[in-house]
Formats: sequence, structure tokens, C-alpha cells
Amino acid sequence: MAAFWNDLRYAARTWTRAPAFVLLAIATITCGTGALTVVFSLISAVLLAPLPYPDGERLVVLVNSLRGNTVQLPYVSPTRVRAWREQGTGIQELAVYAPNQNVNLSVAGRPRQAAASHVTASFFRLFGARPARGRFFTDDEDRPGAAPVAVLSLEMWHGQLAADPDVVGRTISVNGELATVVGVLEEPFDARSLGPGTITPPEIWLPLRLDPETTDDANNLMAVARLAPGLSTEAARHQAQAAAARFRSEFPTELQADASFDVMPLASLVVGDVRPSLLLLFAAAALITLLVAGNTANLLLARVTARRRELAIRCAVGASRWRVARQLLTESILLAAVGGLAGVAIGIAVLRTLIQGGLVRLPRTDPLAMNPMSDWRLLLFMSATAVAMGVAIGLAPAVASRSFADVERGLRIGARSGIGPGHRMAHAVLLGAEVAIACVVLIGAALLMRSLASLQRVDPGFERADVWTLQTSTGDRRLASATAAVTALGGGIQRLAELPGVRAAAVSLTGVPLAQGGALRVDVVGRPREDLYIPNWDLVSPGYFEVFGISLNRGRLFSDRDRRGAIPVTVINETMARQLWPDADPLGQRVLVGHGAGPAFEEPGPREVVGIVSDVRQLGVARPPRAGMYVPLAQMADAQMALFNRLSVPASWVVRTEPGAVVSAASLERAVMAGTGLPAARLRTMNEVFDASTVPTAQNTWLMTTIGGLALLVAVLGVYAVASNAVQQRRHELGVRLALGGQRPVLMRMLIWENIRVVFGGTFVGVLSAFALSGTLAGLLFGISRHDPAAFVVVPALLTAAALAGVYFPARRASTLDPLVVLRE
Repeated sequence: MAAFWNDLRYAARTWTRAPAFVLLAIATITCGTGALTVVFSLISAVLLAPLPYPDGERLVVLVNSLRGNTVQLPYVSPTRVRAWREQGTGIQELAVYAPNQNVNLSVAGRPRQAAASHVTASFFRLFGARPARGRFFTDDEDRPGAAPVAVLSLEMWHGQLAADPDVVGRTISVNGELATVVGVLEEPFDARSLGPGTITPPEIWLPLRLDPETTDDANNLMAVARLAPGLSTEAARHQAQAAAARFRSEFPTELQADASFDVMPLASLVVGDVRPSLLLLFAAAALITLLVAGNTANLLLARVTARRRELAIRCAVGASRWRVARQLLTESILLAAVGGLAGVAIGIAVLRTLIQGGLVRLPRTDPLAMNPMSDWRLLLFMSATAVAMGVAIGLAPAVASRSFADVERGLRIGARSGIGPGHRMAHAVLLGAEVAIACVVLIGAALLMRSLASLQRVDPGFERADVWTLQTSTGDRRLASATAAVTALGGGIQRLAELPGVRAAAVSLTGVPLAQGGALRVDVVGRPREDLYIPNWDLVSPGYFEVFGISLNRGRLFSDRDRRGAIPVTVINETMARQLWPDADPLGQRVLVGHGAGPAFEEPGPREVVGIVSDVRQLGVARPPRAGMYVPLAQMADAQMALFNRLSVPASWVVRTEPGAVVSAASLERAVMAGTGLPAARLRTMNEVFDASTVPTAQNTWLMTTIGGLALLVAVLGVYAVASNAVQQRRHELGVRLALGGQRPVLMRMLIWENIRVVFGGTFVGVLSAFALSGTLAGLLFGISRHDPAAFVVVPALLTAAALAGVYFPARRASTLDPLVVLRE
């Protein structure tokens, strides 16, 4: 132990003699470990941390699956849940809930929208929630027709109710009904892990009140179960498939031949499709760490070469080869430890800033914004990384130190002989590896940048400039019937249209383009029903197409004549027209909507196709348009509205303003309130909706670009350091060349070529490696090839140019040496 402390003290003393070298090495290591800290923190929080619920590893979600389709839909219907419950013998506890809802809340006469979730009474038991005050609602209170009750979040209790100690038993207005508060949910309770993606934590929890005899097959609920100990996910999957067979026998028209039920771990659902992105970023950060290790090893190797006389003296006075190598390893580990600590600290600070600023939007990352240092996995991983890096960067100098055991030669040549062939080869290999790694990372970043640019150029099929959208909840009891809802929503449209600067206004009960989610079965009248055809289904008011500038290609759009009691009509898009009537005119054709979907959506008679409009991208910019149909809001059935009312489905208001017109958010909200009596929320422009749909790609792109920038910086610093140290170590040789008549331009070109050819070699290897590895990016690219020529040409050219700058300045400095001064040294 005493020898170790002696080595540390000696290492610290050597630092004082070369502060520039030490600062450069620590800064380089800090860059690498900082990037690795950010990415591994995200991986640990999102992928590695267990769910914050009791026996979270045994929680599974019922999903609808389709053979050959990798996308599984986690939203299911009450009838499918019932079939699963009856067939799932290994289910200990089952909870059903509807996440991501809003309700109209009024406390002390102040109306507003509140994030809510309708849940079964078993929900709180399943997820291990505890009440801070009062209790949770019971099974009897979760039945249809029971008196309204509510459970509040701790945040709402402290905020809107000022931590009222008598809150239990107090009544509040929820969707126009007085509900009794029975409890307050204790924190911490992670509600963001209850649905796919990052969701808004509910402020209020309400009973779902499922009818046990319902035939409703609308897939708008989530079902989570805890499996019995010893029951594997694979066994639960077989039970789900058996439940699908039971369901098909009871509802023979509801499942396609290749459709079934499946289960997936809740953790997998929460993570969603971010796993490939995070693993890719981790691979890039790991490459940066290797780059940093190579760069630092090169610096240490150059430093050891400069210290050959000192090390030879140590050998002369009795130090063994192992003793010298141990000293060099100690110095490298100390460098890695200091740089690693700085990198972790900076990485955590950067990560917290990114999350709090909303630049990183990933599920389960909120705790990182509060206390990233609480993650023991991060601390353990970064400690191991620092030790491994210290050993790795110290190996080359330690191996090189063997040559200093030849004491007589070391003392005789001192520092004047320059760099030997072995050391030059080691420098070249390390430098080439650095450039190759940087090239791979930079090409990956360039591919993502090109992909994002391609995504942002996509025509979504509608005009998004000067279009606003906001939402109200339809859960209010005043909207319980279709007639009342159409009247109230019509009043809101009228008030919006009367605002100065507003060109058109409309409302939809199925979302807006890029964020739509409705889909129903459609059968063509006169054709067999063997094939199950499920297009996008949108319930809209007549002005919807004008607001979005969706062009009419044939037929007509909706008008005020298309009301209840008139001939049922529909407008379809071009994709649906091509798929259902490839060789016929769709206009005048009749379709039956929602067959077998339950009383809320099964329409009694067919609808006539009266118009065909251009395609829009319904589910996101990166997803192609799918077949879709539009139905007039005024022809909505009472059963449909009753379901929307019970589940507080949001009504999406859309407004197109005149170009350059200034319409305030407050005026839009007041107009909706005046026309409907409902508070509005979530005001956004359609440009913001468009940008939100590109967030995953944009997030991956700028994170990868940042890592690529670090790779370029570290690589250029490495090239500069190697070239600069080579010039320093070869001063005597260069002085002799100049004294013997060597031309300075020729000398300069020689030094540049010796280093740039290594850069060329490293770039070539990097391009080949990137070409072979580009398949890992295929699932993250849009609109470009994984072998995009621009990325594979521009990046090598940029890297070579930057490396040339790093070589040029040391070579230019060498060409200005005074041979008389050098030879006297």
C-alpha cells in the first residue's frame, strides 16, 4: 500500500512539470466519460431500472396482435378483457384503465380541465398505491349507476384545494356531476409508467364502471395483470391466444383470421420503440470512449518517449521493468479517475438540464431530473469504466517502457534520437483507429441528420400554417346525448368563426392529422364479409376540410344538410378508394361501418360515399397515409356519444386564421367556453403538432450529432497532438536535415504526408466499417438509403480537412526551426 501511495505522489509531481499535457489528457477523458454518462444514465433509467410497482417484473399487458406485424396495439375492448379474465387461470390481479384523459373540473366555481384516468377499483391494489388520506373507491362504487366518487393526486390536493384537511367527503364538480372525494393518493406514485410513451400524470382518478354484460368491442382501454409466481410470460401468451379463440367463438366477425391476443411485459410497453435508439446512442458513446482512450494512450506514449532519459535513470538505480510499468499505469489510472469524475459531474449536469428543458423526452426519465446521482448502476458502471480506461491507456506506455531497461543506451541517446520505428508504428496504429472510430460515428450522425431533413420536407397532406388546435373534454353530462353534443359543439364552432381574423373553424372527436386514433371495420354493401377491412375513421364537422386545406378530388364535402335523419354519408380518401374500388367509381357506393363493434359503433344502415379527398398522414409524419373515411359529426349516434361521454374523449377544435392575423389564445379559449360552457386546454399550432411528430427522430439526431461533434473534436486533437509531439521529439533530426540543406517546404510536406496518410488509412477503414454497420440504423432512417452517398462522401471529406488542419500547424512550426539553435540543444 505504501508503494501505491508513493506512486500516486510521484504521478502528481510529474503533472506539475507538464501541466499542458495533463490538462489536455483530462479534458479529452472528460469529453468521453461525459457523453457516456449522459447516455448510460438514460439507458439505466429507461431500460434497466425495474418498474416502481410491487412485483413489476410479473406485470403484463393484454395486446391485439396480427401475424407478421411487429406492431402490437395495447388498447383493447371490454369484451376482450372479459375473455382474457375468464381464460387466464394464472392471473392474480387484473386492472383495467383508460389513460391520458381530461375531465372538466370545477372547484369553488373555477372551471378548468384536469388530467384524469378512469380505472377499476383493482387498479390501486395492483400497482401498490396507498392513500395519504381517506381511501380508494370500492368494487361497489366501480359499478354502473353508482354514486360518483373521486380520488385526488397529492399535487392537486396541495394546489387547487390548498391541502384542505377536510378534503375527504368534500364534493367537487367533475364533468358536470358532483363527485365525492373519498381519498388522496400518496406520493411517490409513478403514473408515467402506465401507458406507452410519456404521459401526463393524472390529477384525479375516477371509477371506470365497466358493464360486465357489455358487448362493446371498441379498443380504447388498457388491461394489466399480475401473473402468478412461476407462470412464465410464454405460458401467459398461450393463455391469451386461448382467450382469443374463445372470443372468436363468441364474436365470430370481430377478429381477422390472422389476428389474436398476446401479452407483453408492462416494462416493454412503457419503453416502446426507444430501445433501438438508446442502444445505438450507447454504441456511439462507447466508440467515443474508445476514441478517447486511443487519443490519451497516444498522448501518454509521446509523453513516455520524452521521459526516456528519466526512466532510464530509474532503471539504472535499481528499478525493475515492472516497477517502471506500474508507475506508468498508476499515472494513467489517476488521469482516468480525475477525468472520469469530471465527466460524470458534467454529464449529470448536462442531463438534468436536457430533461428539465424538455430537450430529452423519454419515458421514465423524470427521476433523473431530480437526483441522477441516486442511480447506483451509473456509479458502478462509470467506476468500472474509469478503471478500465486507466488500464487501457496505460498499456501502450507500460509496454513501451521495456525498452528503457537498456540503461546504457537510454542514457547515451537521451531525448535527442527522436522517435523509434516501434513507437512511430504504435502512434500510427492508435491515430488510425481514432480516425476510423470518428468516421463511423460522424457518418451515423450524418445519416440521421439527412433523415431528419427528409422527414421535415414531407408533405403531410394538409396546410399547417395559420392553423390552431385546442381541446375540450366531452365527459360533461350536458353532452350525454348526440343531439345535445352536436348543439353544444355547433355553438362553439359559431363563436370561433365569429372571432376577428378567423377564416374557418371546425371540431373533431377523433383527433387532428398526425395525431388521429380512430379505426372501425367497413364492409362494402353487396360484397362478402370474409375479409376484415379496418380503415381510419374520423368524426368531423363540415368545416374540417376547409380548415386543413384538404383538397376535394371528386364528389362533394359535408354540408349542413348532412344531419341526423338525412341520408347517412361518408367522405373517403384516395387510398381507401384505390383499395376498395380499384376498377370502379367509389361515388355512390354504400358501406356498412362498425359491424360487430358493439352498440356504440355498429351502425344500423349503410353510408353512401359522396366525396373523395386527398390523403393526409393520420398517425405521424413518418407513417404513410392509410385508408381513411370521414363521417359527419351531426350524424353521430346516441350510443357513440354516450361512450365518448363516459370515457371523456377529447373534442379537438381546429381554427384557420387569415394570414398575418393576430388571434390570442385567450380569445380562442373564451370563444369555446362561451359557445359550449366547457373549459379548453392544450392550445397548439399545427406546426407544433407537426414538430411533435418528429421529436423521436430529432432527438436521436441531435444527440448523435453532439456525440459526432465530440468525436470530430477528439480526433482532430489527437491528430494535432501526435503531429506536435512528433515534431517535438524529432527536433534534432529536423535540425540536421535543415543544416544539411534541406528545403523547408519539402520538410513541411514530408511531415504533413507522414501523418495525413495515416488519416487517409483510418478514414478508409472507417468508411468501410460504417458501410458494414449502417444496417443498425435502417429502422431509424426515413426517406434515405442507409448507404446515402452524401453522408459517405461529405463526412470523409470533412474529417480529412479537419485532420489536415491539425497536421498543418505543427508541420509549419517545424519548418521554421533554426538549425543552429536546435543542434546546440
